[in-house]
Amino acid sequence: WLSFKMTTSRICIHGDFNLDIFNRFKDVYFISAGFENSFLCNWAKQSGVHIEPDTNFKPRITAHTESVHGYYGFDNSARLWSKNFFNKTNSTGKSNLVSYTNAVALHVGKRHVLTSINNGNNWPASMNIQEVKANCEGLNSYGHMSIVALGAAYNWAPEFIDSLKSRGFDVDKQLRNNELEKAYQIMLRTAIRKGGAIEVYAPIASLLERLQQRSFPNIVIEQLPGMQFVKPIQKRVALTAAERMKKCRARKKQMAKLGV
Repeated sequence: WLSFKMTTSRICIHGDFNLDIFNRFKDVYFISAGFENSFLCNWAKQSGVHIEPDTNFKPRITAHTESVHGYYGFDNSARLWSKNFFNKTNSTGKSNLVSYTNAVALHVGKRHVLTSINNGNNWPASMNIQEVKANCEGLNSYGHMSIVALGAAYNWAPEFIDSLKSRGFDVDKQLRNNELEKAYQIMLRTAIRKGGAIEVYAPIASLLERLQQRSFPNIVIEQLPGMQFVKPIQKRVALTAAERMKKCRARKKQMAKLGV
């Protein structure tokens, strides 16, 4: 399978990873944190590859019971965190990104914060930021840090999303999985590796809730102070002809009751 698409600024070519390579082996083992949430796992499953957990393998840690305090920016009325969403203006007249990062900056002050930078989500200059790359697995030199600020968006290019959707792949679910696993990995770079308490800041509440379900059952979740007054501006959805007619009849009925 190969998809080809031209846009005004680029040519996009997407090739298919040939899963027949697995047929050369009796068994193939993947040793990876969160493999069941990975694109490779879900793409292979959709393509008919049988994947099951190895019951002989017992991970050292299945849940982190350390103290984790989570703060979120936007409630679950906000969609998946994306570059498109964080550039939009909200009820305060600022972008969603600026409102969120400013709220985090006020809360953490000058304390040392671990984050990953992606898609232009720069933090306020007042913050004491330590950056790591988005794929930060295996970076174990940040165990002295106890604050993580999440803000990077990891959505794929629209052309790649379209090519996957055309194959019936659940892109929205996979993007949420990607967001979850990258958040998990950066949290595991910190003091929690040695049993320490940490704070984690997330742009949307659902990310913290998914982290709680995945590995952090004791996480305490609350909204960042001040963010309850910041409301994303929802795009108006055009009514269908039937909905417009129904709304018109209801308005006429109400006017008749009032004698107008």
